[in-house]
Amino acid sequence: MSPVNYYAILVCGIASLMLGMFWYGPLFGGVWMKQVGFTEKDMLEARKKGMKCMLPNMIIATISSMVMAFVLTNYLSYSGAVDMTKALIVGAFVWFGFYATSSISPVLWEKKTWTWYFITIGYQLVQILMFCAILISLK
Repeated sequence: MSPVNYYAILVCGIASLMLGMFWYGPLFGGVWMKQVGFTEKDMLEARKKGMKCMLPNMIIATISSMVMAFVLTNYLSYSGAVDMTKALIVGAFVWFGFYATSSISPVLWEKKTWTWYFITIGYQLVQILMFCAILISLK
């Protein structure tokens, strides 16, 4: 196992936060809000509360992303992915084997829509490939 680059893990956490703001904001925000049952009224109330209502969730999400990046950096090391191509292939397999498959359950059992599913797994694919690129680049 190679040493862990904690700076790269921090970069992954920040990059994930930025990706989420873009993905669930201007890119798919309107569609996603409908899928999860948020209304414009809900969003206006959240804006009135300001960052104090979102900050705890953003912190938890960033820490969660950093844990994922930590596990992924070790997985890349164990799998022998030493260049960008191999790292992205490993990331795609991790995404397909764990994220794309386990995210089907809410569609099957929790009445989530296929639209929600594709928005969610699309984000997860971009996130994990972005993490692989960051972790290999900053190795």
